[in-house]
Amino acid sequence: MSLEEHLVEEPSWIKTLVDRAVEATEPLNLMGPFGFRWLEPKSEVNPSSAWIVAVYPTPNESYGGQHDGRLLYPGFNLNLSFLFEGFTSVGDLAWHNPTVYNGELDGPHISIQGFFAGYPVWFRMFHLPPQDEEATIVVDLANGDWWEKVKDQSTGGSGQG
Repeated sequence: MSLEEHLVEEPSWIKTLVDRAVEATEPLNLMGPFGFRWLEPKSEVNPSSAWIVAVYPTPNESYGGQHDGRLLYPGFNLNLSFLFEGFTSVGDLAWHNPTVYNGELDGPHISIQGFFAGYPVWFRMFHLPPQDEEATIVVDLANGDWWEKVKDQSTGGSGQG
């Protein structure tokens, strides 16, 4: 399911929900920013009558040695009680752990269906990013140094920052 094309501008309450989810996390190792995608209820590709908000950690990229360029996925704890407090009501809560998935926001995740800021929401927090999500942090595995990954504006590629 693609969450990239929108019929409306991003409502401000979506960023508030994402910020709350980020505040509810405790990184277990080096972690860059969380990414998110959303879909309005009237979209033809939305299987729900609610707003869909998908949140996920962005990957890190290893630097140097035999694993240069390899993507690394940060771990985190999620404080569900804190996250729930932001919802005015929660109708359904589930942990989804499929055995097969394509990496397009259908993998293992927490699913919360309820109301946030007065809007029906199907909130999904994934443990991995979609396959097309680029790394935001580069980590030198030899010495533990890290830096933000900078995109090369002239070529569209990425470079060391």
